[in-house]
Amino acid sequence: GILAPSNSPTKNPNMEEPKSLSVPILPSALSLLLRSKSGLHSLTSHQDPASPFVKSEALSPIPCDILEWSEDGSLFAVSHSGNVSVRSGSEQSEILNIAVPAKAMSFSPKGKFLVTWETFVKAKNSDEQSKGNLVIWKVESGEEVMRVVQRQFKGILWPPFKWSEDENLAAYMVADGVKLYRGNMEGDKKSFHTIHAPKIGSFSIAPGRAPYKISTFVPEGKGKPAKIEIHRCKVNQNDFECGVTSFRSAFQAQEMSHRWAPDGSVLLGVLSTDLDATGQSYYGRSGMVLLHSNGKFSCSVAPPKEGAVHDVQWAPTSSGMHFAVCSGATPALTALFSSKGEQKFLFGTAPRNTIVWSPQGRFLCVAGFGNMAGDMDFWDVKESKHLGSNNASCAVKFGWSPDSRYFMTATCAPRMNVDNGISIFKYNGEGPIYTQEIEFLYDAKWRPSPSGTFPDICPSPRKSKEENGQLGSSNGSSAQKKEAYRPPNARGGGTLAAMMRAERETKTLGPMKVGEFEEQKVGKAGKSKKKPNKNKKEEKNENVRVNGSEEKESGNKIKMIRKLNLKLKKIDSLKEKVGKSEEALAGKEISLVGQESEIRQQLAKLEIM
Repeated sequence: GILAPSNSPTKNPNMEEPKSLSVPILPSALSLLLRSKSGLHSLTSHQDPASPFVKSEALSPIPCDILEWSEDGSLFAVSHSGNVSVRSGSEQSEILNIAVPAKAMSFSPKGKFLVTWETFVKAKNSDEQSKGNLVIWKVESGEEVMRVVQRQFKGILWPPFKWSEDENLAAYMVADGVKLYRGNMEGDKKSFHTIHAPKIGSFSIAPGRAPYKISTFVPEGKGKPAKIEIHRCKVNQNDFECGVTSFRSAFQAQEMSHRWAPDGSVLLGVLSTDLDATGQSYYGRSGMVLLHSNGKFSCSVAPPKEGAVHDVQWAPTSSGMHFAVCSGATPALTALFSSKGEQKFLFGTAPRNTIVWSPQGRFLCVAGFGNMAGDMDFWDVKESKHLGSNNASCAVKFGWSPDSRYFMTATCAPRMNVDNGISIFKYNGEGPIYTQEIEFLYDAKWRPSPSGTFPDICPSPRKSKEENGQLGSSNGSSAQKKEAYRPPNARGGGTLAAMMRAERETKTLGPMKVGEFEEQKVGKAGKSKKKPNKNKKEEKNENVRVNGSEEKESGNKIKMIRKLNLKLKKIDSLKEKVGKSEEALAGKEISLVGQESEIRQQLAKLEIM
């Protein structure tokens, strides 16, 4: 439950502030914070092209457990030795110190509040009320605003307390819905409205100002499908309105990741389940649904390649209104989609599982991190052009600089306890232009910049092939290098090294427009051997047979399209039936609704051919 907040501020006015950096970081400069066993360090940019980055003196000699930036980069917080220190992003000086053993932290969008979570401790006596472990602090004064009991920590739900972009509205999820609060956290701090959603699994607040949009997700259960709703909320001083504007149901959905378009007009829900009812995958099943917040459009989004959805990311600017999806078994296929779920461009197949957009939304890095070899492809999405490729093996942390000109990768402990350090590449994959080994590096994060600080700059003119060397190939995969000689007994085989070589040497598809992939397959199938010369009578008979077979194939195609459309119509009627009557579906009906994504994918392929 919610406990009464403490009235005593935790900020100590007599506390000596540690010395700031000898050279303050300018607002236009790039800054990278490095958290390691030796403490906290800063890496800053300067105007020397030969050495664009320089490491500063230590900001804190004490090892830090957590590092978090505010959204605009004006503040950052570190947790160490049972204390949370909030510091200025530019001067690096400490402005607040709170005695709390935080295990997770998060700033509100404007940096006015800090949310901390610590391990829950049950009260010793049954008569006593357990102390809340999820706390909201006012950064300016250090005042404890609210304290809530949150027994478990779930990364997909963090932070559990969310604000709107302008911080006028705040929301917190409970067992039967979402409680809404005044965003300034002043007055009695009581909830003024509850969005009812029994057995709710997750929720999210869309970016953008009023009227606010809140998405809720209720998992499937007992034969009933999962429910995804978008609520439109108007908040005034003495007036409040809230209602459902968009709704969709889905089967095989135990969890959902809420992915909002940058202007908050479209929600992309990435659904997942631990168990695949069809038995096709050991690792569960995943899918995507797309809803427009005005309720005028919704659909299931078929992944570019059948299989698990590895990553989904919206372009960060609203000018493009598109998102990228990486899916399928290795080599995975990555594609660009419009705001209506239509494929616009295919980036090709390769061993990839990660999508990273630059802050301005022009450049895109498609990489294979984690359990993959670390290959990276860099794209100019506006021009649909591959810029280059590189490799960052064993990368754990990664990200674009705020000006979109550099891409950082870091090998961090405890996942990798050797060869820890950072590498910085150019936007086109050149580099690394800066490397630094750091013993027991735990985290590395760029300092964010407010929107509009850096303009969208076009790529520099490309060097000639002779000057550029083997920077990357046009097919989106790493450049082929001359292999070292291996004796016959070391070639092939079932060794791990041989399997990894085979995976990297697998023939992959390069970038192409939507439809070219199907045309390529049809073209290969249509090729035939050179036929011997025939007389006119034989040719005439053959033409009759060919034309007849083509008509038959065309008729079969039309029949198949009709059959699939009938299935989709039945699925829609079943969903409408469940939405109106709350009646559970039978086993065959559940199976049919669960196949919606596959049916739409088959229909799209038939319409392209």
